[in-house]
Amino acid sequence: MWIIILMAMGMFVFTFWLARQTLARDAGPKEMTCVRSSPPLGGRLTACCALGRLVATAIREGAEGFLSTQYSSIARYVIVMAGMLFCLYLTRPPPHPTISTFTMACLMRCATARPTTHAHA
Repeated sequence: MWIIILMAMGMFVFTFWLARQTLARDAGPKEMTCVRSSPPLGGRLTACCALGRLVATAIREGAEGFLSTQYSSIARYVIVMAGMLFCLYLTRPPPHPTISTFTMACLMRCATARPTTHAHA
């Protein structure tokens, strides 16, 4: 049991470290970010900024579409697995005479059927 807890804690630490490392990286060249306080020279930088924004927007939309597809796939999988667990606990004898099989199945379904969802910013 302790090995599982230590592995989970290690994965949380690794995830936190990886997120911090990713978010600390540079946003990219000026042509992609286009955060300037002074007006561009000759309009050339404006065209580069527009192209950079187009590329960045396309990448963002593609990533959001991919994550949306992944989250919906995971949600379907969780619903199917929760239904299977519900049926499994319906066929299992109750652990205590005061708890019915249906109650045990409902409690297990409630405990496993809530996938984590992330709101898009």
